[in-house]
Amino acid sequence: MMKRFMYSLCALIFNLFAALRRPDRNTIAFVSMHNENFNDSLGAVYDVLKENKSLHFLFLSREQLKGGLSAVGFFAGVARLP
Repeated sequence: MMKRFMYSLCALIFNLFAALRRPDRNTIAFVSMHNENFNDSLGAVYDVLKENKSLHFLFLSREQLKGGLSAVGFFAGVARLP
């Protein structure tokens, strides 16, 4: 129940900030709820995509989502990116 709530909260915050500022087409966000080192399948995808120098990457881990305010802070920071 709590896990579903957190996923819903993250989705709500993401959609809110996405509506305020359209995501850049060259930016890819990796969200890892289980592995903060990104050395799982997300890391494998990143290894392939990082060869494309025109892409920008954002990494979001469980550590950054320890509480609603830190999630808001992260997405607010993403919204301010160029």
